[in-house]
Amino acid sequence: MKTKLIWVCRILVGLLFIFSGLIKINDPLGFSYKLQEYFEVFHIEFLNGLALFIAIILCTLEIVLGFALLIGVRAVKVSWGLLLLIIFLASLLFIRLGSKWFKPAVVSAMQFRLHLGSRSARIWRCSLWCW
Repeated sequence: MKTKLIWVCRILVGLLFIFSGLIKINDPLGFSYKLQEYFEVFHIEFLNGLALFIAIILCTLEIVLGFALLIGVRAVKVSWGLLLLIIFLASLLFIRLGSKWFKPAVVSAMQFRLHLGSRSARIWRCSLWCW
């Protein structure tokens, strides 16, 4: 029972990584633009010139590791590689989302008075100050 569950999980995860890699490698230029956004968040814009190369390498690595997991070649090492790839890509995603959604906006009280009135502007100013 345990070996069957491991076998099924290995096949599903391998197929998932192959599918994900194929989707990304279908448009490597779009993925490189996304990597450039990540580089801006981390303030490492000097890697923008290598974004397309890094995108192709990451996609290829995802497909190769997924295929290796699917056929069972060095399953422990491949699993560690996939785990590191998941941690890397998920951390990029969550840090990018955090910088986009949870960054408080700097807005003057005059802008709020024009749109919301003076009472609402004081409320929003207090809520922005709490951020």
